[in-house]
Amino acid sequence: MIENHNQNGLKDFYVIRESGECVFHKSYIKDFDRLDADQTIVSSFLSAINTFSTNVDLGAKMLETHRSKFVYHKNGQWLFVARTEKSVNSDLISNKLDKISTQVNNWLPSQWDGNVGVFQGVTTLIKEQFVNSNNVYYEITGKSIEDLSDVQEKVYSFLRFKGRSTITTIAKLMRIPEQDAEDVTMNLLNHHYLTTCQ
Repeated sequence: MIENHNQNGLKDFYVIRESGECVFHKSYIKDFDRLDADQTIVSSFLSAINTFSTNVDLGAKMLETHRSKFVYHKNGQWLFVARTEKSVNSDLISNKLDKISTQVNNWLPSQWDGNVGVFQGVTTLIKEQFVNSNNVYYEITGKSIEDLSDVQEKVYSFLRFKGRSTITTIAKLMRIPEQDAEDVTMNLLNHHYLTTCQ
């Protein structure tokens, strides 16, 4: 049965070794939007794109197609890739991948023996990040605010007053579109003006 993570735009999730071997894949979409290619080929291709971009730059961050985007996050020898709806905020997905990869690295033994079973817990982490993301609260870090746009400053001031809040509540109480609230909040989070809490 396909779990419905489409409210957060997730279509597929991969964990790939540097060698291109897929150690974990889960699909979250209906048949009409499935990738026709074999997952071994897909993961090898995604890994090759990252290897190529590492040789010419700092590695892949995102690959965009007509209907989807693949968001990359590298942690050690592991590549975490989420295929999402094209409209989903890449920084938000990257932040989720970072959290998942950090927890996975905490599980893995220093010398991995090739047992892919250790990656089955990734399913729970995906659910926490993509399904229960409405339960994530944001609060200020106390970092001195510099060079913020008007709307960023307003969101920061709102959270300083409120203490902590979800993106949905920020959008509702500030009367701004939820996508705008999400974009601004993720930008503040990525620049360490905010932190997350449950």
